[in-house]
Amino acid sequence: MGAGEYIVIIESTNYTYNPVVVSAAYTNANNKASLANGTISATDRWTIADGKAAAKSSKVEINKTVSQPDAAVGDKVDYKITGTIPSYGAQFVNPVYKITDEITNAEYASDITVTIGGTAAVIDRDYTITGGTAADTSFEITFNNVGSYCDKTNAERAVVITYQAKILKSATSTTPAENTARLNYSNKPGETKNATEKKTYTYTFELNDEFTKVDENGNALDACTFTLTNKETNREYTCTTEIVDGKAKIHFEGLDAGTYELKETVAKAGYSINNTKYTVEIIPSYNDDGTLKDKTIKIDNVANAKVEVQNTRLSSLPSTGGIGTTIFTIAGCLIMVTAAGLFFASRKRTNK
Repeated sequence: MGAGEYIVIIESTNYTYNPVVVSAAYTNANNKASLANGTISATDRWTIADGKAAAKSSKVEINKTVSQPDAAVGDKVDYKITGTIPSYGAQFVNPVYKITDEITNAEYASDITVTIGGTAAVIDRDYTITGGTAADTSFEITFNNVGSYCDKTNAERAVVITYQAKILKSATSTTPAENTARLNYSNKPGETKNATEKKTYTYTFELNDEFTKVDENGNALDACTFTLTNKETNREYTCTTEIVDGKAKIHFEGLDAGTYELKETVAKAGYSINNTKYTVEIIPSYNDDGTLKDKTIKIDNVANAKVEVQNTRLSSLPSTGGIGTTIFTIAGCLIMVTAAGLFFASRKRTNK
C-alpha cells in the first residue's frame, strides 16, 4: 500500500462500523524522523509509518421474549422485541432499520406498541407498520430518519416493541405457538444485512391415553362425560368418551402446565357413576432455546401412570313376593272400594 489517504469500510456479522479515513505516511528508517517540509536526503531509507485508527461501532442484534413457555388454548401471552438503532455516520444515506415478526398457531390480539429511548414512538413520524391484526400472520415495522440518531446514546437509541397474542387450538406439545423476529439493517453504505433471527415458543398439552373408560368386564365404554378442572385458574374442560380403535380414551387438549382434578360427571345410561377423583399434574421442562425438552404427567403423584376408570351396570330393581302377593293386593283394593261404596250409600239413606 502506498502513501496516501484511504477510506476503510468494515463489515461484521453483529456490528456496524462508520467508515474510517486513514493516512499512510513515510518515516525515516534510521532515525524515525517523520517526512515533513524541508530538505531531505534521497539516500536515506524510508518506510511506511505504523499507525492506529479507531472505528466507531454499534452492536446490532435483536432479542425476543415471551411471558410464558406454556399456556392454555385461548390464553393471551405477552411478547417483547428489543433492539438498538445503530449510530450511523453521515456516510450512510437513508440507512435502514426494519423489524419483522411472524407468528404461527397464535393470532395477534392487541395493539402493537413501539418505544424509542423509553418514549412512545409516533406512527408515521417515527415508524410505519404493516400487518399485525388478528387476520395477519406477521407485521413489519420500518423506522424513519434512522440517521438522525447518530449522536444519541445507546439508551436513547433503544427500541422496544410489545404486543399480545392469543394461543390457537392448533398449538400443541409438538407444534407450539412459534414466533420469529427478524432485523434488516444497513451494515455499510448502500447495503443491508439480516441480523440473527430470534424465536420464542409457547406450548399446550394433552391428556391422550393416560385414562381410559371401561365397564366391569374391561370393555370400552362410551358416552361417559368427565370434567377436568385446573386447580389454579378453576378453568373447566369437558370430555365425552368415544370408542376409537377399541378404546374409550378420556381425551383433553389445549391444556396449560399445572395441576388438575379429574372426575366423572355423567355416567352412560344404565351404569353407575364412578365417584373417584384423580389429581393430574402436567410438568414440562425446556431447553435453553425455549423448545420443549420433556414433559411428565403424574396421576395421584405417580409418573406416567395408565388408569382404567370402571363403571358398573345398574341391575333392574328385583320384584318381591309371588302370585299370592298379587292376589292379596287385588283383594285389598276391592275391600276398600266396597267399603267406600257402603259409606256413601249409608249417608244417602240418612239424608232421606
